[in-house]
Amino acid sequence: GNSDLETSMAFDTWRFNDACEHEDTVLTHHYIGNIARVERLREELSKNSDLFPLILEKIVYSGTHCGDFLAIEDVLKLEMELRMLQNFCCGEKRSQEIVDYFHIQLVDLVGCAKLMNKPIAF
Repeated sequence: GNSDLETSMAFDTWRFNDACEHEDTVLTHHYIGNIARVERLREELSKNSDLFPLILEKIVYSGTHCGDFLAIEDVLKLEMELRMLQNFCCGEKRSQEIVDYFHIQLVDLVGCAKLMNKPIAF
């Protein structure tokens, strides 16, 4: 398999040479949130970390990461985690609202990535 560096370089090459003509090669965009919001998502989802390994390791592991992406294979794995996230219950109303909105955002991103057969970038 490819190393993370090789995969990242392949993504950058695609982005600059072969990507679609959408502005900055972006068809759909969602702002997950500031550092505090991402931390709250991480705290809530960590309560059942076995259900959300991809989300915790690649999406909400840091509130400041950028330049990361999910290859289409990971997008398909993420889709399975989203089924669990759909019914995830938080103890606090505000946390539930944040998790529910995060779910909506990811469903939209996964749908777009699958339709275009392209990665999700962060």
